Amino acid sequence: MKKSLIITGITIVLMLGVLGAGTLAAQDSQDALSVLAAKISEKRGRVETLSNDLDLLKADYNEDLRSQAAQRADVETQIKREELRIEQMKRDLEEYRSRMTGQKADLRGALPMTLKILDTLETRIKAGIPFQADSRIREVKTLRDLLAEGRLDSGSVLARVWNLLESEYRLTSESGLYRQKVLLEGQEQLVEVARLGMVLLYFKTFDARYGVAVPGTLGWDFLLLKDTEDQKRVADLYEALRKNIKEGYFPLPNPQTLGADK
Repeated sequence: MKKSLIITGITIVLMLGVLGAGTLAAQDSQDALSVLAAKISEKRGRVETLSNDLDLLKADYNEDLRSQAAQRADVETQIKREELRIEQMKRDLEEYRSRMTGQKADLRGALPMTLKILDTLETRIKAGIPFQADSRIREVKTLRDLLAEGRLDSGSVLARVWNLLESEYRLTSESGLYRQKVLLEGQEQLVEVARLGMVLLYFKTFDARYGVAVPGTLGWDFLLLKDTEDQKRVADLYEALRKNIKEGYFPLPNPQTLGADK
């Protein structure tokens, strides 16, 4: 009888132990589920945040594409406008030259038209991007002085004016790297400029800072680029031009926008 009671007591203790272990296991499982649920909720929140960020990036990218497309259309329009201006001046000069062919024309009679062409050319140079503008204007003024003093015959006049127009026309269709002095931060500095036709002009200082020529109220200003992404884009352009790569897609900073914000 005593043995039976002892066995029964041991059995009850074992059962209580099993029940206690089961309760602890259930509690641990509940805690684990709570932790897992919290982690899942956290990850879901991160996924939603990343999804929102991705949507914003897509929107920014699409906006950038639209902006670049608009800038490209604007640049192409400016290039076409410059080409048309030069073509018109060339037609005017060709008309003048054809009327002088086969006869000894009086330079004094042709002087007003020639001076008008030179005036138009000088105005165009001043209004266009500031690429070596001083030397180009100086050449126009030198020719105008020679004409006014009567020191050129009709043949020389035609050749000189025609060469000027041809030179200006080439500038509208060529791109490359050049050196010139610019007024930067109140000081005249020698920089390396990247000219894209006669529409865009970027520059690089010799301490590796990049900038762009922007239109201002009193002419053109040379501004350093502050945005690191803009600097990288212009640096990529310089690298391409240095390798003589003159065709491709270059998302460059818009000087019209920078000029408005300065």
